[in-house]
Amino acid sequence: MSCDPLHSQGGPVTRARAKKMREALNGLIEQIWVENNIQQANRSLDDYQGMVNIIQAQEKLS
Repeated sequence: MSCDPLHSQGGPVTRARAKKMREALNGLIEQIWVENNIQQANRSLDDYQGMVNIIQAQEKLS
């Protein structure tokens, strides 16, 4: 018996099994959403650091 609720083992999909599958899928979507937001935040911070470096370099040249 598989522990993965997204893996169908054949046979009819009961209400309980459909609920478990829906909850697992929603959890997976939420996890991907959070990871994507973290990656975007990190990328944004890196972009800001690049702008700060450019400003600092221009200040040193002035």
